[in-house]
Amino acid sequence: MARQTSYNVPTKVLLEQTRMTLDQLSAPANADALAALDAQGLATQTFVPGMKHAYGETAELEVTQERLKEKTLADTKDDQEAAEQGYRWVLRVHGKANHYLATVENDPHDVASRLRFGKLHRSRARGVAYEMRILIPEVDALKSVLSPYGVNDALVAEGRAILDKLGVERAESAAARSEQEKATKDLRKAELGLTRLLDRLTAADEAAAMDHVEVGPRFALDIIKTE
Repeated sequence: MARQTSYNVPTKVLLEQTRMTLDQLSAPANADALAALDAQGLATQTFVPGMKHAYGETAELEVTQERLKEKTLADTKDDQEAAEQGYRWVLRVHGKANHYLATVENDPHDVASRLRFGKLHRSRARGVAYEMRILIPEVDALKSVLSPYGVNDALVAEGRAILDKLGVERAESAAARSEQEKATKDLRKAELGLTRLLDRLTAADEAAAMDHVEVGPRFALDIIKTE
């Protein structure tokens, strides 16, 4: 029965094993070994090209997956940087509003509740974006009250720019993660395909060795065994 999981080794190890095995299968010195495999029903004239194709496909998928992994990490970093900018902006607004509140005995504008003090506890992208969507219109509406304390059009515009950037970064980060997940799934499927081919070769090789005990197996998976 064909196995349902690939060898428990890194992709690079699986590829290196396959490359070495293909070299062995292509070596003129092993022509008799291929004939022995044919006698076991392996049909090396189609099996070897099939393994070469599977090897090339897996190698390409591994490169793609690594590239997308790096992109996802970069997008996640950008996403977090935008979140931290937004978090600092919220703290700056609260600092200016606190200055205002320290100067009044009774606040007729209800600044404390409108600016949602204490609602944002960390610089996580989702939470920062949610908070800024609520806070920016309130800050804009309170400019005339808080302008002596540094709340002005420039500060509101800065908040909107950060929120726009955060939205873009979050969308790009999510898209990159989705793309990487698909690439990883495709790579795992290709790895399983290679594993099954190597399994089949090993089984045929061991069966041939039983017919030629003086020679023994010719295509042992030495690289994988040493991992």
